[in-house]
Amino acid sequence: MEAFDLRTLVLILLTLNMLGFLIYLYARFSTLRMVGMELWAGGHLALVVCFFGLLLNIESPNPPLLFLIVISLLTTHTLWWSASRSFFHKERLDPLLIFLPAFMVVAFAVCAVTPLVLKWIEEGTLLRTGYILLFITCAFYQLAIAKEFISYRSPRLFTSVFVGCTFAVVAIFSIVSAIIVPESLPSLMVSSTTYPIATLALVAFIQIIFMLGLMLISAERLQCRLNGLAQNDPLTGLLNRSGFMSQSEIAIKSRRKNDKICAIMAFDLNHFKLINETYGHSTGDDLLIAFTNCLRENTRANDIVARFGGEEFIVLCVDVDHTNAKNTAKRISNFMAALTVQSSTGENLSITISVGLAMIDDNRPDLNLYLETANKALYDAKASGRNQVVMTEHSSQFSVLI
Repeated sequence: MEAFDLRTLVLILLTLNMLGFLIYLYARFSTLRMVGMELWAGGHLALVVCFFGLLLNIESPNPPLLFLIVISLLTTHTLWWSASRSFFHKERLDPLLIFLPAFMVVAFAVCAVTPLVLKWIEEGTLLRTGYILLFITCAFYQLAIAKEFISYRSPRLFTSVFVGCTFAVVAIFSIVSAIIVPESLPSLMVSSTTYPIATLALVAFIQIIFMLGLMLISAERLQCRLNGLAQNDPLTGLLNRSGFMSQSEIAIKSRRKNDKICAIMAFDLNHFKLINETYGHSTGDDLLIAFTNCLRENTRANDIVARFGGEEFIVLCVDVDHTNAKNTAKRISNFMAALTVQSSTGENLSITISVGLAMIDDNRPDLNLYLETANKALYDAKASGRNQVVMTEHSSQFSVLI
């Protein structure tokens, strides 16, 4: 191949990284406000400098520019590792951990000047050692970045795993590149041999995949956030009716044993409207949040808790029997009765709840019918004097005071 082929690849990479720099700046400082994008942009800008230095070296090799290329490449990796943690809202790492591998490469490059000037070692051997150290260091950073993407689980995103695997592949390629560095590697990788051209072509391909993947991760996270807003109550953070119905159907289908039954509990805060009228909505909101915390503390991790609106809450307990369901309902009722909340005027308020309980023993239940049954039991609990737990069987019209 001609030298023009190598120059074309370098120009493509330079343009690609400049585009990435502009895109990520827009993603960070526009209305999108994506966290960590300024670090990704900085990494791409460092790569622009790297490929610009490489472009200058194609025609007239210059050792100081090699140092600039190495510094730029290492800067990119340190910025991207920091960006990946910031992007996923993780704690910042100790700067010493981030910069130490890069500093070792730079220290080697600086210290290598003396034996090279004094001709204690041949230039080709020194360059080959430098390339191996650089590739291994880049592989370390790439694996660290891959871990950040693959380990992200809030929520679990396919695109995040895909980008993480892409970085892992890049790390493997870096290690392989270190192993197969030619003995007679031309200075500054400026030749038109297969080794540098294949390397740059693969880098261009992987960068395109990575840039698209990062945008897809951002879009997927935004979609998850929108789904959360659509299925969650903004005050308490619990599921709303839509979220409850969709998650309950999944939970019932995935029961551990078909002979296990489920329970639906309907809760209502007694005289809540009177408290709202007397002490204001801020005090009412405090009571709703207090009851939300009560539900979270007294239910299991796999129970589905939702706020249907106002002071009405629903809980689905999967894989329980009658006794456990009754005990859970009583425990929540007693916990709330003993709880006090301070009003906006400084008074200590306590509030009781009424509970309606319905057992689900169908393999494919109609949730709406069981919700009606639980609400009927809730109505009976309120009619019986409130602060009661009442269970109604779906197949029966009779309620049982617990």
